[in-house]
Amino acid sequence: MTEPFTIFVMQSAHTDIGYTHPQEQIAAMYVEHYEKVLALCAATANAPEDVRFKWTCETFWQVENFLAARPERLAEFLTYVRNGQIEVTANYLHYTDMIDADAFAHSLDAAVTFARTHNIPLNSAMHADINGWSWGLPDAFAARGIPYFCSMVHIDSGTDPLGVRGSVH
Repeated sequence: MTEPFTIFVMQSAHTDIGYTHPQEQIAAMYVEHYEKVLALCAATANAPEDVRFKWTCETFWQVENFLAARPERLAEFLTYVRNGQIEVTANYLHYTDMIDADAFAHSLDAAVTFARTHNIPLNSAMHADINGWSWGLPDAFAARGIPYFCSMVHIDSGTDPLGVRGSVH
């Protein structure tokens, strides 16, 4: 007999600035998307905690971009962060492993400052679509009190991490 296990599903939108659309168009698309996130949070805010809509901000750039376009929505955004429906994560963008350790550490400062200013949790960082991490990543997270790191590898144009060396998806 196997032991029961729990599957956690996490909703987010991948940050690909300029890859699929021009940067300005991507920025506008994220503003529209976050408007929908807030509407879904509002629609389920009074539901039991385990069925409320929940969202993970994959990069802090997404948060910064949305709030620059919609500063009047800051209080509402923070309400959903505080009640556990939205999670702000620490990575500003996704960088290759070639980023200098100091530059990577500095890239976390915007999210850390935002979290401290608004007294909200900053418990995790996400890294998606780029294989490899900066050597200084663990030290930078530890120095800022960020205990969790989630990484999604890119197997479409990189090596399958569970396959034979050099294999593709």
